[in-house]
Amino acid sequence: MIFGKGKKFKEVEKELIKTREDLDNLNLYLKQITSFLPVAVCIITRVNVFLDVNTSFENLSGYSASEIIGKPVETIFEDKEGLIDLIKSIKKKGEIGSKEGVVVTPKNKKIPVKVFCGQRKDNQNDITGYFLTIIDISETKEFQDKLEQTVEEKTKELRKRLNELEIFNRMTVGREITMIDLKKDIKKLKEELQKVQEEKKK
Repeated sequence: MIFGKGKKFKEVEKELIKTREDLDNLNLYLKQITSFLPVAVCIITRVNVFLDVNTSFENLSGYSASEIIGKPVETIFEDKEGLIDLIKSIKKKGEIGSKEGVVVTPKNKKIPVKVFCGQRKDNQNDITGYFLTIIDISETKEFQDKLEQTVEEKTKELRKRLNELEIFNRMTVGREITMIDLKKDIKKLKEELQKVQEEKKK
């Protein structure tokens, strides 16, 4: 049955307009939420192209949304093959995966990051693309480097002190042995002296 311009048509048209408004509002809410997040979030297509990014992504990567949307996802990463391998793994296994990497900004600044990747699916459960979350781990890496440097310095210091103790120990043991030998020699000399004195008395 084809609806005319009657009451039923107007009701359906009204419902369609409301549904479209609800969808627009939902998209707006989602965009506002992702913009508010302090973590870089990207939406990637099935062929690994940037579809959308949030403000935190722009701040982290140095790329504006207009510059990066439509470009391959590996554009901003130093280890391009590693990222593609991660996405392939997510496509195959269907679970959220992660890896550490380095984001390279347009000014060639390198930022250590942790990348999380998950599938994007439609109502039929078909993969329509991927979500990427990128976290700046510069401070963590800096702390790790400082900690490793401190451990290395302490290890060197301990090794030096251990070597000094070993040398001191060898010297002390050597002195003890010398003292024992000297005591033996003195005792022997005393015995010989006593014999000589006894012979003189005879």
